[in-house]
Amino acid sequence: MGNGTITSGQNTNKVMVDWGAASIAKIGVKTTAFDPVNNRPCSSSLKEIIVDLKPYPKAKPIVGDLELCQQKSLGDYSITGFTNSQFQWEVINLDFVGQGLDKINIDFSS
Repeated sequence: MGNGTITSGQNTNKVMVDWGAASIAKIGVKTTAFDPVNNRPCSSSLKEIIVDLKPYPKAKPIVGDLELCQQKSLGDYSITGFTNSQFQWEVINLDFVGQGLDKINIDFSS
């Protein structure tokens, strides 16, 4: 199990945790309330959840033509990523379709 550090919010109902590196980790909480009838604190049992800390995605190489003939005005480019990844493509001074997807089509004639 990975270790996290509570960076703020200890003794409140909301905490911020610095989890560090990707791993499987656990966070837990006990609630304590004061019982004014019996004049004593009462605590809940420990409640825990498992947190699956995914690594930051690292962009894979872009796949596509590096050189195109003058007559070819369209180019397809793609990249692989984690399941459900979204991609932010940047193409300078050219039109393209597919923003947010793993594959774009660039119009070199524009």
